Amino acid sequence: MSRRAVTTRIALALYLVIVGCFTLGPSAPRNSDRWISEILRGLSRSDVTSWLTFSRIEFVANVAMFLPIGALALAAFSPTNTGFSRPILRRALSCVLFGVALTIIIETAQQFIPGRVSDPRDLAANSIGTLLGVASSVAVVEVRAATRRRVTGAQSRTGRAPGR
Repeated sequence: MSRRAVTTRIALALYLVIVGCFTLGPSAPRNSDRWISEILRGLSRSDVTSWLTFSRIEFVANVAMFLPIGALALAAFSPTNTGFSRPILRRALSCVLFGVALTIIIETAQQFIPGRVSDPRDLAANSIGTLLGVASSVAVVEVRAATRRRVTGAQSRTGRAPGR
């Protein structure tokens, strides 16, 4: 196994521990809700930011929290150390399903943890985050592969590297 694969798998494992602490640990103290409420109340007074509600911010935060899971899962289980081999679609789907399964486990566990609340919107937000993380990884790898093919093609046509 390449150093990149080991490093990516370790990063994924560490990130999953962090997500576990946030989602399965004790909920935030009630006094922290007060300053969040004050900020939101201030934002609601403006027509420009009145649409910002706690529910919307929480949804976006959940999407953002699961973006790295999708990206890291896809990178961690890439069979090559230079990029993704085909069929990428099957591996991408597996990573999205991994994120959905992880969310189902978290939401189920939260039902049994005092002070935690299981919310079906979290399933949607976390799944969207995983999907976006996987999609962004696929996009980056595909752009890099296309660039590499273009550079390789230019080198083979001219017999030298571009720009020389």
